[in-house]
Parts: sequence; C-alpha cells; structure tokens
Amino acid sequence: LNLENKMKRKSAFPWTEDGNDGETGITKREYFAGLAMQGMISCKEFSDEINIAVLSVRYADALIAELEKNHA
Repeated sequence: LNLENKMKRKSAFPWTEDGNDGETGITKREYFAGLAMQGMISCKEFSDEINIAVLSVRYADALIAELEKNHA
C-alpha cells in the first residue's frame, strides 16, 4: 500500500485487546468523512444525500492528503 492508502486505513482511535497488536475501530478516513457529513447535514444548502456522502469522502481524502504533505 502506498502512504496515502495507509493513512486512509489507519484507525482514528486505535486500541488493542488482550495485548494483540492489531488495530480496530473506524479509520481516520471514515472519521473525517463523518465529521464533514455532520457539518453538511446541518446546513440547509445541502439536501441531496448521495452528494453529501460523496462530498464527505472527498473532503476526508483532501484532508488526509494535506496532512500527509505536512508530515513528509
């Protein structure tokens, strides 16, 4: 996986159970998309559910890409 895909798959709130190294929970991409969706749903200008979902993921991807630029 390239770095961008790894960031999209990395847990937003990682935790382990019984000492296992595996991460579980929602990904950063899912978390950021949910936050973007929450903001759009609260705005009356956004009314199409499909567009809200698509835009939410695009905003999440853009944020991840921008964050990766600053960590490179």
